[in-house]
Amino acid sequence: MLLAELAGRQGIDLYALARSGRTLHDAVRFLAAAIDDPNRVAKYATEPQYLRNVTPGNSDLAWMEFYHRRFPNAGLGRYLDTPLFNRRLGGAATFFAARADDE
Repeated sequence: MLLAELAGRQGIDLYALARSGRTLHDAVRFLAAAIDDPNRVAKYATEPQYLRNVTPGNSDLAWMEFYHRRFPNAGLGRYLDTPLFNRRLGGAATFFAARADDE
C-alpha cells in the first residue's frame, strides 16, 4: 500500500492496475476474508499458517491505515481499533495515513 501511495504522488494509479484480471483490491478482500476465516487460506497451504501477525491491532496490518484512508468503505475499519506503528512503514502509520484536514 505504501508503494501504491507513493506511486500515486507520481501520477501512477497502482490501485487501478490489473494483471490477469486481478487488482490490489482483490488481494485486500482476500486477505480480509482470510483473517476472518483462516480456512480460506488452508486449502492453498501445505503447512499450518501462522496468523498472529494478522490479528486486529497488530503492527503488520499498518498498511491497512493507508488503504482505509483512501477506500473507507472497504470494511477494514474493524481491524484498525488502535493506532498502529510499524518501523518498516516509517513509524506511526495511523498518523502518516491521516489527512492534514482530519481532526
